[in-house]
Amino acid sequence: MRSVLTRHIALLIILIGCWSPLVAKANNHSSRVATIPLRQSLVARALQAVNDQDEDALRPVVVPSALATFSWIHSEATTHWQAGILTLPVQPKDGSAVQLAVFHAWHGCESDGDHIHPIVRVGSDYELGPEIPEFDPTGFDVRSHQLNVRLDIDHQIAMISDTVLVESLEPQSPSNILLRLSQDFRVQSVMQGNRLVPFAQVGGVLAVAAPSKHLFHLTLKYAGVLNHQGSDYILPDEAVLNSYWYPHTARLPATSTVTVTAPDGWTAVGQGNLENKTRNTDGTTRYEFKNRVPVCYQSLDLGEYTVTTRQLPGITLAVCLMKPDSALATACLDRLQSALDFFSRTFSPFPYRSYTLVETEGPFETPLEGYSMATFRRKDLPAVIAHEVAHTWWGGLVPCTYLHSMWDEAFADYSDDLYQASLQPQITPGTELKPVDWGSAFNRVPLAMCHDTLDENQAETGYRKGSLVLRALAAQIGHRSMLSSMREFLRARVPGTPAEWSDFEKAVATTTGTSYAWFFREWLDRTGLPSLAVTPVSTAPSSNGGTDITFAIVQQGPVYQLQVPVLIVLRDGGRVIAIPTIDRARTVLTITCPAPPVLIRLDPDNTVPLCNVGGLVANVGYKN
Repeated sequence: MRSVLTRHIALLIILIGCWSPLVAKANNHSSRVATIPLRQSLVARALQAVNDQDEDALRPVVVPSALATFSWIHSEATTHWQAGILTLPVQPKDGSAVQLAVFHAWHGCESDGDHIHPIVRVGSDYELGPEIPEFDPTGFDVRSHQLNVRLDIDHQIAMISDTVLVESLEPQSPSNILLRLSQDFRVQSVMQGNRLVPFAQVGGVLAVAAPSKHLFHLTLKYAGVLNHQGSDYILPDEAVLNSYWYPHTARLPATSTVTVTAPDGWTAVGQGNLENKTRNTDGTTRYEFKNRVPVCYQSLDLGEYTVTTRQLPGITLAVCLMKPDSALATACLDRLQSALDFFSRTFSPFPYRSYTLVETEGPFETPLEGYSMATFRRKDLPAVIAHEVAHTWWGGLVPCTYLHSMWDEAFADYSDDLYQASLQPQITPGTELKPVDWGSAFNRVPLAMCHDTLDENQAETGYRKGSLVLRALAAQIGHRSMLSSMREFLRARVPGTPAEWSDFEKAVATTTGTSYAWFFREWLDRTGLPSLAVTPVSTAPSSNGGTDITFAIVQQGPVYQLQVPVLIVLRDGGRVIAIPTIDRARTVLTITCPAPPVLIRLDPDNTVPLCNVGGLVANVGYKN
């Protein structure tokens, strides 16, 4: 493999060859910016404290109100940062800071991002102010992309241009647009029509002088070397781009047209519908994909694939494998067809003309959805296809930014559970979960705050606890009401606007005619799961000739309002099932049985997610 230096020299040569006039103008701007006095010592001290995860060392260099906004230094996803000072190309109209400290690193998608703190004057000194959070679009929204992608395979370089449609979100536009873009890429020019627009870049943050219009187009040209573990790499026989290779604000949803030139013998797979495919005279192939569904994340795969297709009415299914395997391709297409059919019938019609499963042999982290496509390692095929397909609805049609929560992962997991149950009609949806003693799982982060998929604790809670919470809600409101609420969630969406748990809470209230705010507060805002136990049991003859059994269910920890199925096994083999509401620390129950009871079991079908399975069974030890 070529050295990093060799690749960067190659990148420089290519950039000069492609865009030399624009590079010269951009370099003149960069030289002018470099003459501005920078607060390097301040940022260097802060960077050391950040990489040491030392809040005490941060105190002398930040204003008091800013310290709490540095909680990101404890991220598990990014442990080493770089930093630089970004000088805004235009003095802000409100007189705010003209220089920003940018702490940056390469990030996988659905994870952490770069962090921006203004440099503010305090007396005769300078300190760092509160973070400008990534979920703040700073007054602008990128509504659409027109991306054009070419690859230099030998040097692992992606050369990209993107014409973005930008909308001002405020009556009086701010002076600068803050765009986010992977730090892999160096922006060479920003144009509005034929006019060069001033800009500055540090890491993955780009400041651009804002035109004084409500809607306007900007064309950015940029390039970078892609060679990462986890995602974003160009190899001799494939390329994967999925981590912020497009400029955005606050990861807000946008439509896209992606034109990509694939090398001879390669196939390209992008998001949306394939509108054009043209064979060029040099052997390359030009693909054009159009995605009219506004989504938060863009993916693009290219490779020397073996492609297997299946034509259905109105939709083409495809599997792209790095090595031929007809049996695996058939199994994948079968699973894909079955899952798409189930989700389309259960939720809403599939919005695209095709769906493609793509295999990668590169250093990919985990399977990743693309709404009309998904990327997998071979070991994950065909097992996790349904989860990724479910993201077409949860994350695609209803977008999720992963800046506040990963609610869509909970929905994808729960939808996968529903799909698996549909393959076994004898099992009632929601009852196929095996008993698991969760112990202290999910105790570190509340579900509502889980947003980083590369943070192990957040991911475990966001995916698994999230789907368990949806299971608990279905047990509370009923299976049919649950599906109606999910469909209402889809129906009520505003295209181009991301959703959160609160939007689904509204959908549940609309469908059921009842507020379940208490449910969402208990399950989303707390850590952990409920813990139950059965106290000693007593029996007595009932007035009708049966047996009254009295026992208590104790909540060991925070009190939840639960509907807990109770199974009582009788001495003659009979069974009595009750579903009482448990809403206090100790709930005493008396249930009349037609025959002497011998055993009590709480939640026999595991419909309620609990942190313990011990203590859920009690022997009665009946004596008449």
